[in-house]
Order: sequence, then C-alpha cells, then structure tokens
Amino acid sequence: PLNSPTFSHKVNPFKVVCRFHLTGTCNDEECRWQHLADAMFSGDEVYQDLLSYHLPLVGLTDTAEPAMCQQAIMTYVKKMCAPNKDKMSENDQCLLLVSQVNEHAKHVPPHTTFLEPRGWRPQQVEKRELREEENEEGEERRFGKDVLRKSSPPSEDQEFRYFASEGETLESLEAAALKEPQNSDLWIGLAHKYLKAGTGEETSRLDQALNVLSRGLEANECSEDLWLQYLELYSRRSERQEVLEMCQQAVEFIPSYKIWWKHLSLEDTVEAKDNVCCQILEFLTSPEYSGEVESRSHYVLETLLYRTQLWVVSGRRSRALQILQDSLKQTKDTPTPLTSDLAPSDRVMCWLCFINLLEFHTLPSHLWDPADSNPGRIVCKEPFLMQWSEKRSVTTPRESLLSHFQDALRSCTSKSPAAQENTQVCLPLYRNLVLMERVSDKVSSARGVCKRLLKACPGSVPICLLLAEVEARHGTSQDTVKVLQDAASRHGQSAELHHALAKCFLTQGDTDSALGALVTCAQAFFNLEGSSEDHTPQRLYSKLLGQPVPLGYTSPSYVEGVDHTTVRGEQLYLWLNYSLLLDLQGDSVGSAEMYESAVCSLTSTRDVQTVWMEYLKYHLSRSQASPDKMAATKTLRELTNRCLVSMPTRFPRQQSQGHWQDYSFHNKVVDLFVGCLEKGERSAAYENFLRMMPNNVNLALRALEHAFTTGDLQLARSLLATVPAGQPPCLGLWQLTVHLALQDGNVNKVCRLYRQATRLLPHHATLWKDYILFEAVYGGKEERLNGVISRCNQRGVNVDEYLSAIFKSPPTSSKS
Repeated sequence: PLNSPTFSHKVNPFKVVCRFHLTGTCNDEECRWQHLADAMFSGDEVYQDLLSYHLPLVGLTDTAEPAMCQQAIMTYVKKMCAPNKDKMSENDQCLLLVSQVNEHAKHVPPHTTFLEPRGWRPQQVEKRELREEENEEGEERRFGKDVLRKSSPPSEDQEFRYFASEGETLESLEAAALKEPQNSDLWIGLAHKYLKAGTGEETSRLDQALNVLSRGLEANECSEDLWLQYLELYSRRSERQEVLEMCQQAVEFIPSYKIWWKHLSLEDTVEAKDNVCCQILEFLTSPEYSGEVESRSHYVLETLLYRTQLWVVSGRRSRALQILQDSLKQTKDTPTPLTSDLAPSDRVMCWLCFINLLEFHTLPSHLWDPADSNPGRIVCKEPFLMQWSEKRSVTTPRESLLSHFQDALRSCTSKSPAAQENTQVCLPLYRNLVLMERVSDKVSSARGVCKRLLKACPGSVPICLLLAEVEARHGTSQDTVKVLQDAASRHGQSAELHHALAKCFLTQGDTDSALGALVTCAQAFFNLEGSSEDHTPQRLYSKLLGQPVPLGYTSPSYVEGVDHTTVRGEQLYLWLNYSLLLDLQGDSVGSAEMYESAVCSLTSTRDVQTVWMEYLKYHLSRSQASPDKMAATKTLRELTNRCLVSMPTRFPRQQSQGHWQDYSFHNKVVDLFVGCLEKGERSAAYENFLRMMPNNVNLALRALEHAFTTGDLQLARSLLATVPAGQPPCLGLWQLTVHLALQDGNVNKVCRLYRQATRLLPHHATLWKDYILFEAVYGGKEERLNGVISRCNQRGVNVDEYLSAIFKSPPTSSKS
C-alpha cells in the first residue's frame, strides 16, 4: 500500500538514530536523537507527501518557498480529502491523489517517475531548538561535516534509561525491588532514580543511592552488576584507599574480571599494578574462573600485554621482555607456558608483540586507544606488519629472530592435520618473517618460505600474493607476472588474483593484457561452451554482481563447483574488477557508477573501506591528468568529505562494554588527499579536517608536526585549540603542547603543563625525564627538582640511568 512505512516516512538520513530505541526502549522525553515515532507520517501527512511531487496541482511553481508549499498543500488536502474521509479508505484516497498527480503532470503509465528533486516534503518536528552553533549554514553543512563533528551517539552513562522509566516513582520502584529482591536490575534502577530525583543535595542523593545498592547487595552479594555500580558510586565520595579496600572485599564475594580490572585501575604505582596483574592472571588460569574459553583467552592476553606495557613505559624494557618470554616459552620452571591455553590467534598476537618489542623496543600501538597513552584495555586485535624497512637495518641478530619465529610457528601450529587451517592462523607470522628476510637482503630465503608454504598449501591465495609481492620488489616484472598467472590458472574464481594480475600488467603499461585478465575473471565463473549468446564481460559482471542486464538476455549457467556462496565470497574484487574494466575500456562514467554501486552494496566495513580507497585513487589519477586542476581538486575534496562522513568511527571494544573511536581509515583518506595538495594548501586542509574530527588524536599529531616542520607556530596554536577541552592523556599531544610553550618562552606555563601531564600519564618515563631536564635547566631551585624526582620515584618509574647521565651523582635515587 501507498501508506506503507517502507515508502512513506520522514526518516532523516543525516540524523543519528537513538541506540536505546534500536535495541529496546528510550524513555528520555528530551532525547535529541531520531526515533521511529518521529519518522512516521501522522494524520494527513501521507497525502501531503504525495502532492509534494507535483506542486502545480496545488497552484504553485516548483520554485515556491517551503512555507508556501506546506500551506497550499494542506489547504488542498483539506478540500479534497475531508469530504471522502468516511467514504474511502486511506489507501483508496492515496490512489485517488496519485491519479490526480499523474493526470495533471501528463504522465502516462508506466512512465510515472518524477526525476527532479522535490522543493518541499513533510519533515520531522524538532523536539527542541538547536543551539546557535548547530544552526550555522555554510559549505561545511552541505558536505555533512557536522555529522562527524557534533552527532555523536548517546554515551554509556545513559544506560540507566533502560532501568527506570520517567513515569516510575520512587515508591513504585522501591515496592518492586522489595517484591523481587533477587532482581539486581531493579535495585540499580532504583539507585539511579535516587541519584536523579532523590531529596537533598547531590551528596545526599549519592548516599541514598549507595544505601539502595547496599540493600541490593545484601540480597545479591554475588551480583557483578551491583558491585560494579556500587564501586562506581562509592569512588565518587571516598578516598582511593577506601575504594581499594572495597574492591578487595568485592573480589572475595565474586572474583570477576571486571571487578579485578576496577581494582587495577585504582592502583597508582607500577609495582602495585603489576601485583594486581599477577593476581588477575592467577584467577583467569584457575578453576575459579567460569567464563567462556574465548573470553578467558582474550582476558589473559589483555592482562599480560597490560603488564608488559606498564614496564615498557616506566623504563624497564628488559623486565617487560622477560615477562613476555616467560609467558611464551617452555622452560624447566614453566613446563606449561601461560599462553599455551590461548586461542591460536591470540597466541600469534602475543608472539608478534614479543618480537616487535625485541626489535623495535615498543609494543604495537594499534592495540590500544590512541587517545590514551596509559596502559589499558585492548581495543583492536587486527594482525599487523612490523615496521621492517630497508632504510633501517635490523638490530637484533638474524639468527635470534629466526629462532623466535620458528618457536612462534611451532607454538601456534595446532595438532590438526589440515595445512590450510594452520597456514591461515599463522599467516601474520609468515608475513612478518618474509618481510624481515626481505629487508635483511635474504630474498632467496623469503622466496623459499613462500614456496614451501605453497607446496604444503597450494590452495592459499594469500601465500600466492605474498610470493608475488616478493618478486615485484626484488625480482623481474616477468617473474611477478608468471607467479600471478600460475596462481590465477589454479584459482580461476579468485577475483583478487585476477585483480592483482591486471594491476601488475598496468604497472608495465600493458593495457591489453590487463583487460584480458579482467575478462578472464568474469568468464571463469560461467560455462560458456556451446552458447550462441553474446556474453560480453559487462553482461557477465552484471550477472555476478546482481546488476541489470538487457531484456531478453539469457545468462549462462555457473561452472561446476561455483554457486551463489562462491560468488558472494568474491564480491569485493568482482566490483573492483568491473570498475577497472570499464575504466580501461574508456567508460569513465560507468566506472564511477560501479564504484558508487559497490560502496552502497557491500556490507562489510572493511570491504567498503577498500572500495573507497580505490575510488579515491581513481579520482586522484583523473584529477592529475585533468587540464582544469581547480575543478578536479574540488571534485576530489567533495568525494573525500563524502567518504569521511559516511564511514563509521565508533566501534565496540574487544570483549568489554563501551565503544572506542577508530580513525585509522579516515587518516589514510586524509593522507591521500593532503598528499595531492600543494604545500601551501596543506595547513588549511588539516585545519578543516580537524574541525570535522576534533577527537582524532593521530590526525592532530600529524597536523601539529606539519605546523612545526613549516615553522608556523600560529597554526600550531590554532590546531591545539581544536583539541577537546580537557586534553586527552596522549603522550605525543602533551609533548608537542609543551614544545610550543617552550618556543613561546613561557616557563611558568611549561611547568604547569608538565604537572598536568604527569598527573594524566603518571607512569611514562619519557615524560618524567623531560620534566626533570626542564627543572634542571629552567627551574633554578634544587628543592623543586628533588620534588619532581621524588614524585617520579613514588610512582615506581625508573629514571636511574638518565639521572646518572645528566648528573654526576643523582640528587635522589630512583627505584630500579
């Protein structure tokens, strides 16, 4: 029916949908986010929506003001629909209006589509007046930049809307909790109600809420949720030591990982935190832990890497290496290593971290939230390539690295006889091993690793691509082509291999061979023998991707072994191959349309990111060849902005509540765009992107480094002003902020910044060393210098060697 919500609605695509409404019920009457009730037509709005397609029917032109359109359409609806209200159903009246619109517009079925955008249509009613800064019009709003800047979803501290409805009273909630004392949600809801609607000042309401939670714990002493809520509120009014004692009491009743982590976050010295980490690991590996195996594996990895990172940042890298090595390798003292029960992927990650720490003296930064440089919860466990580079020689002896890689592969290889399964799990280790051999100028060894893997697992496409990469970097172009052609012949339905082969031909300037590879890819899925149809590659790709084909065209059947599941698994590179095919054939418009269709069709975030990068590179190559550079750059800027605002940045944390903001893809897009600008235009671009994404810490660091490189201190001040109030605990940001204050010669401000930074990042030896050196050079008072060293010692940070280097005899001794 025409009044179906599927087609007739007021959904605003530029407004965030309330996440509480999506997964339950939102009870906040003042919620500013979008709800289903806001998006549904009410009353005569469905009639108004139909009439808005053709304004001349109601006596207006298509350029009339929106207010006039609304008034004229409402008048027409009242005149035409009111007399028939009791005689005709709503759908029949809709059909009557559709026939009137088509007749007046002189549309003859089936050609009844309106191609021009409407000048007015029914809109949602705003629940409240937007702030002045949200009502600003301009270039930024047209590109949707405010989506990234202002429309962040509701925060985690609003979860209480699930527990207590606005209509519930304290008395009714109290009665419900007393009636069902075992229901911890009722106690939590009642506590939040007291916090919000209790009597007295804030302190009094906090005491009332704590009293409620205490009564709830009497009936549910093993409720994790109640304990966490109680500890959260208790920490607002009590000293840290009192909260620590309460945490210890909580883990006695319910030894929960979340409560242990709360305990860990409250400790303030390196030794105390390390001791809690040991207790957590002991708990996780004991029969007392009753959680899922997958969760336990993640928690062990998270705690182990937290402990390692703690010792790394506090200046004891050798201790951190020893901790990881003892956890990974079997010895006489530890016949069963701590990581032996980890999931294979977690064990691989742990080995990669160990080798990275051994060679590069750090743990991979992508594991943690870039906005917080303190050791913390793991947010991302994506496999990574270490920063092996031919410009930087390998410092660890090659024999030692090879020994560690061999130990890692033995440890992570399961007892399953399936070589494919083991290769897939250990692929991140093999990638890093091959890259290490390459930068060590051991190309033959790198080839040997790939060929042995292919012999054991001939069906592995990633290994074929890895070997092709080795040949592309260190062999001849013919060697690379041969590897890819052999692989494509064995894996005819691998669109990724055909894409790599086509790209390889293009780097050699062989367009015809590239076209041949892309055509062969589409034909490999179909049985074309004995068919008299004209099966062009465009038609075959359209069939594979679900795109329209000519009327009367009969598509061929799939070859044996290929079905819809096979085709769905190759969708990403089928889209990229089709777009590249059209581009090589000279159909630039069709190629761009396929990129657009791919962005809208693919469902995996990673796949959509891949398409966006290829689409942007395609436009970049066209803009570089365009005679009108200004217009081409403007088009690329608009496409870049579309990409940035359409891709998500908020992702759930690994095995824990809450979300984190991942701007890694956005930063790649920004780098691509900024790289095509003239040097004089890059500063303004960075400023614009930071206004769009003020929480993007890594982007802020790159922009500040650019400002310092160009000597533009005013730009640096401007960029720092875009960082959110209450600067995040990011070490790099604080170091650059201090550097700027030093450039300005403001010693008092530098001292104040160091005090703030060491409170937010209390265990970073690098920061304490800088602070000590500053006080030694600019402070002028030995008492202040000794005070800084004393606070550093209290945190358990190791600066002994540094003190020995800058003083003949250190004023104070640091803990070792």
